[in-house]
Formats: sequence, C-alpha cells, structure tokens
Amino acid sequence: MQLALKQGARVFASASPRHHQWLKQIGVQGVADYRDPEWLATLQAANGHEPFEGIIDLVSSQQAESLLPALGYYGHMVTVLGRIPHNPLPAFSHCHSLHEIALGAQHAFGTDKQWSRLVAAGVAMMGQMASGELTLPPLVIGNFEALPTLLERFKREGRGEKFLVRVA
Repeated sequence: MQLALKQGARVFASASPRHHQWLKQIGVQGVADYRDPEWLATLQAANGHEPFEGIIDLVSSQQAESLLPALGYYGHMVTVLGRIPHNPLPAFSHCHSLHEIALGAQHAFGTDKQWSRLVAAGVAMMGQMASGELTLPPLVIGNFEALPTLLERFKREGRGEKFLVRVA
C-alpha cells in the first residue's frame, strides 16, 4: 500500500479493525473490516461509488473473481493466492487485465535480468525502510528459546507486530 500511495494512487483496504488507524494514518482513503459482509460496499462508498482501477486480492481466486464487477473498464485484477483460470466476462466488454503474482515461480522461470531487477527493488525498499521513508510495523525480537512464548503472544494479541527470532 505504501508503494502505491508513494506513486499517487488512491488506496482503499479491507483489514482487521486493529489496522484501520495505521492505514488511515499512512494515507489510505477508505478502510473496511474484512469480516463485515458489507466490506466491499463500504469501500465502494468511500470511493464515491466509482469503480476501482485495480484490485489486489490476497484471499483466493474465487474471491478475486467475485470482485471483478467492482472494477471499471480496463481495470486490473491481481491475485496472490490462486489465479482466475479464465476471464468470466464477455470478450471486448470490460477489458479487464488479470495478473497473477507467484514469486516462487521466478526460481524456475525468471531470467537473470529479472532476478537482478527484483533484488535491486528489494535493496531499494530496504533502504526506504532504514531511512523511515517506508513505515514498518512494530518489531518484536526474541531468542529461539522464547519462540513458544512469542507464538502464544502472536495468537493471543495479534496487534500487527512482526516477530523476529534469533536462531544462532
């Protein structure tokens, strides 16, 4: 989201309520609780009932397919978990572009040049995180021996923290 916001995109998000304040703070225009059956309608209202230009779905190919009507003409659907096997809409109608994200496939199908670009982008993002240009969630750092306690804390509290464990 932060990368899209840096490029001037209007961003809307479904997330757990515990993340809403942070999302608004970084510039997300509308947020909705993903557990609310009306989450999509809430986000559409926040967007002035205009169709979205792009959607990134992190749930499933079935959910991504169900969200296609929320895209405008020439909209982009990006799926991370699963893929939409074929465009269910009539040809030459909405002209949606379907994109799948499968970074693991880069191991088998990526070229050296593509790997180089991916690594360079990762290094640039690390620099942005180090400089504070990209906001990080709170980090909880612990030793490997504390892993059971850290896991229990994560399950019990789940406050958006990221847990790092030292293994050596």
